[in-house]
Amino acid sequence: MSELPISTPRFYGRDTELEELSSTLDPTKFGRKGIVLFGIGGSGKTQLALQYIKKWKQLYQAVIWINSFTSEQIIESFTEAFHLVSKLWPVKDLPNPYVGENKLNFVLARLRSTLYRNWLLVIDSADDLDSYNLVQLLPDTHHGSIIVTSARRDASDILDAHGFSGIEIDKLDDHSGRELLLGRAGISNSSHNSSHAATIVKELNGLPLALEQAGILLRRKVVNLKNFIEEYHTQSNRLMGHLPNAGEVQYDKTRSMYTILSMLYSFVKQQSPTAAAILRLLAVIGPTQVPICLLLRISQLNSRIPSADPEFQSLHDSSKVGAIFRLHLNLLEDLCLVKIRPASGKSLESALLHRADVWYRC
Repeated sequence: MSELPISTPRFYGRDTELEELSSTLDPTKFGRKGIVLFGIGGSGKTQLALQYIKKWKQLYQAVIWINSFTSEQIIESFTEAFHLVSKLWPVKDLPNPYVGENKLNFVLARLRSTLYRNWLLVIDSADDLDSYNLVQLLPDTHHGSIIVTSARRDASDILDAHGFSGIEIDKLDDHSGRELLLGRAGISNSSHNSSHAATIVKELNGLPLALEQAGILLRRKVVNLKNFIEEYHTQSNRLMGHLPNAGEVQYDKTRSMYTILSMLYSFVKQQSPTAAAILRLLAVIGPTQVPICLLLRISQLNSRIPSADPEFQSLHDSSKVGAIFRLHLNLLEDLCLVKIRPASGKSLESALLHRADVWYRC
């Protein structure tokens, strides 16, 4: 199995979607099975795919995960899959008909020409459809199961002609949304609290990531259940010049995500200018695993840090002491803005920014 993204500690709702995934991708069915999960960033597409794997991985002889957010990450993921397939694929199998050096073609050929036909391929974050041909990332087979996640509806339209079905990943149901919000906030689910939570869930359009981060703001007592909506609207009004125009696709949901992220960023800046600088730096790098040892070398840069940017000056200074730097990084992890992947035999300890959080580069 490929190294998977980090999953959330608890998964809420999505029973209907999980059942549709189970039915559509059933490896006992004949032919290639495929499904596209599409919806805006923060709607929970990747976590849904991870939950499906957690529940039904025993049905598959191999699970290969490809990060397709950028062309470079596609190459990196297929290279990792190449090494995985080369080392761990069962020896007693048909010869791989591909003898070239292209890692992507090698992996697709292996999936196409194998006796072990119950495999699952996940193409995650297929958002930049103008930079690559999505269809060319998929093996042309009569077996196997494939999940594609994308922030773009046209990913589903493209693959509809190739036998894929599509599920729009929209808001959580009201009950699951309230559970997620109050659970993250550490607040009891009383009838009084539940009423306030229902209003917040509606305001945030039931988006899992927005609800999770709103819960953190509540837990940190930055806001409370009674004044949350007022503070949220105040922050939203400040952002009006940076948000999509009303009437644009997914306007309300995008506004919800940006507003919550802005509230969190304001809190981070107050608590730790260094953490704010780390967040901005990771946003510029993009949603990829960044080795922490690389971040710790920022203090070794000879270039001058602009004196007008105290956040980056503090980042430069803090990176001189690993223990102090990690305290700032841990704050971002606690706020669900960054995920820390421990070191393993395959990779270095690294930090990953959620794709929705690349807004911070602005």
